[in-house]
Amino acid sequence: MQHDLSRVVVNRHAAAYEKSRWRELVEQCRAFSMLHVETLTLIAYFAERTAGAVLEIGTYVGGATAVIGSVLRETTGRVHVAIEPGGSYAHKDLPSDDILRDLKFNLSRFSVDKTVSLIEGRSNDAETVARVEALLQSREIGLLVLDADGRPDRDMPLYAPFLADGCIIVMDDYLEMEVAQKEASVRSWVASAGESGLVKDLGVYRWGTWVGQYVKPGARTPYRIDVAATTVREDACYVVPIPAGFDPAAWRLFEDGLEMPQSNSVHEDIRRLGAGRYSLWGDVLYFAPSDNTDPIETGRIYELRPAAV
Repeated sequence: MQHDLSRVVVNRHAAAYEKSRWRELVEQCRAFSMLHVETLTLIAYFAERTAGAVLEIGTYVGGATAVIGSVLRETTGRVHVAIEPGGSYAHKDLPSDDILRDLKFNLSRFSVDKTVSLIEGRSNDAETVARVEALLQSREIGLLVLDADGRPDRDMPLYAPFLADGCIIVMDDYLEMEVAQKEASVRSWVASAGESGLVKDLGVYRWGTWVGQYVKPGARTPYRIDVAATTVREDACYVVPIPAGFDPAAWRLFEDGLEMPQSNSVHEDIRRLGAGRYSLWGDVLYFAPSDNTDPIETGRIYELRPAAV
């Protein structure tokens, strides 16, 4: 699984898009994208930080595709699949009389045409779904960018079996001023999926793009905390690096299978008093064993587990 993101973390990266290390790339790709630079920056961040494959449904002429492909060049073994049916679109700001021609031109211009597996077809065709499955080669999707004419109700059931638990979903048309039907369909799906616990809402960003995180039914697994001789200790408190993205509201610390009750404790209290207090703070876990003993000597197992709903 991928680790939980919080809306605070996503908002922080969105607000700081002008300071992103991908700023130049994003600004170049913005010229042929219908997404705001804030959203393109988030997509670059997600592509860089998430594990697994990337699937785009509805690339248009490839603004986000070029961003993702350029970011993935710095990694190895990542699969990037893009689906686009083609045709033409007389958009007032970014028209195309041949979408596939313009898409392929832009991918070549950014030197990602050889690394993106482009499927020319409709996302809901059985042949397209089969080709995606074959390209994934049993890999799970860690990032899904969806712009399928406002039809997540049609496409999500088809591709959900391939999504990793914690997959980031970037969905356009949550706010759509020109085509109200698209907005209504996307909003309806997001609301229904949120109520059923299928997605975690991470917010709506400029120009109406919704971001969420997929919750795979029954897939949440504990994360083992590695306490070693080199682990920093501050009085009763142990300071352990963890992957970024653990939401304190969604995860709890367990000691030998028993939940530690004092979450979100003040760090000074953890150091001074210990006794099972802990705090998830960005990419660091601050915690004290329940009886302030040395976890290396006791051999106790510490795990982060999803909070009970």
